[in-house]
Amino acid sequence: MEIKEHILQIKGKATLLEPIDRNQAYKVFVEGQVVDVREPGNDDGTCDKVFIFQVARAEVVDNLGKVTKTRDSRSMSVKMRAVLSREWDESPTSEDKEAYYQRRMGEIMSGIINGKI
Repeated sequence: MEIKEHILQIKGKATLLEPIDRNQAYKVFVEGQVVDVREPGNDDGTCDKVFIFQVARAEVVDNLGKVTKTRDSRSMSVKMRAVLSREWDESPTSEDKEAYYQRRMGEIMSGIINGKI
């Protein structure tokens, strides 16, 4: 099926470390990851490719350049999975992602128990 549009759907929220003003223009820079990809069909026989992006943290910049940061509200286990996912993406392994995650978590826990980490 022909893809008509590539769409970024942003989900989640970011906890501001300080308030921002209403009726002010801002640039928002977000960090996170694509957690799902969908291809819903259109009435004309095409489909859209929708990338579901989950926000982890953000920076809000006003028109004077003042940056308001946000807190990363993900749990530590979610952060660890993201780190290991990035490590898997960059490694030359033939292991599937979940097996890699399970193996690396086992190594990390063993390292902690044995005093090597």
